[in-house]
Amino acid sequence: MARERRSNKASHVASLFDVPTRIELSYRKQIFTLINRNIPTGLTSTNIDDWLNCLAYMSEDSTLIKQSEMVSRQAIRDVHISNMFAWRDSSKKSAEGARVRKVLYETDKGAIGREIRNQIIRSAENTSSILRRTSDSLKKEMSIAREKGATEQGCLNILRYRFPLLISKRIKLIARSDPHFASSALTKARSEDLGISCFIWTTRHDNLVRHAHDNLDGVVVFWNDLPSPENLVGMGPILGYYGPGESYNCRCVAVPIFSFNDLFTSDRSRISVYHEGRIQQMTKSRFMELV
Repeated sequence: MARERRSNKASHVASLFDVPTRIELSYRKQIFTLINRNIPTGLTSTNIDDWLNCLAYMSEDSTLIKQSEMVSRQAIRDVHISNMFAWRDSSKKSAEGARVRKVLYETDKGAIGREIRNQIIRSAENTSSILRRTSDSLKKEMSIAREKGATEQGCLNILRYRFPLLISKRIKLIARSDPHFASSALTKARSEDLGISCFIWTTRHDNLVRHAHDNLDGVVVFWNDLPSPENLVGMGPILGYYGPGESYNCRCVAVPIFSFNDLFTSDRSRISVYHEGRIQQMTKSRFMELV
């Protein structure tokens, strides 16, 4: 079983890299406030199409874009601080810990500096596009309703019911997914700066974990050879090849491997490694051949 691959020690280290719930909740609240300030008013049964066009146009508004960047910057800053502390605390018992902590607070250069900026831009674009994407979805729904004979008043009733549901769903999705995506991206960038080639795929160990991701729990994965979790359980590469936290609603984390000696102990002579498209059991000598 996948969960048997992890020790209590590994579970503790993994929890350090979990994105705190408070970051998700704070991010969601800020996005909700921002979006609600920019929803156009005056919707009636006679201006549904114009209102939806105006809703889409708001995503291009310079003020909304700037405000989205501010909200995103704060969220990514919080994620980065949490991620940095996870690196600091998890490296303390590793032989490579001193080397890691020496450069841990250098965030204005290298891959980590670039990735912080990239994640701010990415999250800001996701936030500012909420109104446009919601408008696109509602336009399709209005078209279908009209084809079925709905009156404009009927379309208005559908719109008033569906709009808040779609907005809330998109905000929740972004607020949950973006911090986890950013955390994984920052771990990857810091690994690149430190020359760390692989990580341990780690799940939250609850009933919300997807079967495909649970299958990878505790498995060593190389950053330059990411798996398709779905393909490994016979579903095909439907979501592509990606790392922890890089698919929507994924809360998995990548726990960096500071020293290969940390992987092997006297009572653990083999480890699970993703290699050549499958999960394999490897001895230390076989693993070191790959490295």
